[in-house]
Amino acid sequence: MRTAFHMKLRPGCADEYRKRHAAIWPELLRSLREAGISDYTIWLEPESGILFAQRRMKSPDRVCALREDPVFRRWQEFMEDLLEQNPGGSGPLWSTLQEVFHMD
Repeated sequence: MRTAFHMKLRPGCADEYRKRHAAIWPELLRSLREAGISDYTIWLEPESGILFAQRRMKSPDRVCALREDPVFRRWQEFMEDLLEQNPGGSGPLWSTLQEVFHMD
């Protein structure tokens, strides 16, 4: 199953966001793969700071379990200064996108 979502960078954080993803932790990649995530891509719209992400996943339940993974939680904390956050500190502000067209 493919899913997509968007997040928003804080102003002036695009270069640092790229830098951190260029050096993504191998243990985070392992956690994502173990959760059934593959073919994961993030794009940036530079003018607005909007990030668009698309990924394939085997099971939404396995992906939800990532919230309890210590490596994933450390990554979320590491990235929180770059991304707009949900009120109350529950992670980055994001929205799921609905697919309206796909061409194979």
